[in-house]
Amino acid sequence: MRSPLLTAGSIRAPMLVLHGTRDRNVPFAQARDFSRQLTASPQSKFVPFENSGHALPPGDVMMAALRFLDPYMRPGRR
Repeated sequence: MRSPLLTAGSIRAPMLVLHGTRDRNVPFAQARDFSRQLTASPQSKFVPFENSGHALPPGDVMMAALRFLDPYMRPGRR
């Protein structure tokens, strides 16, 4: 089985999980459960896209990514 759920608890890096609530390729519940299991990385964030399928709105994805990365991109932050 190739599920990221099997290793989610051991991930240490902050992760941004983006997922459409109407994705027919990957069930929304799987992404939600994966993000809940990222216990080793409390900085992780789950962003559901209401009424989106597998293709997410590019502008909204960009904004979510920029908000997530902003604290890590500031000078002096490592």
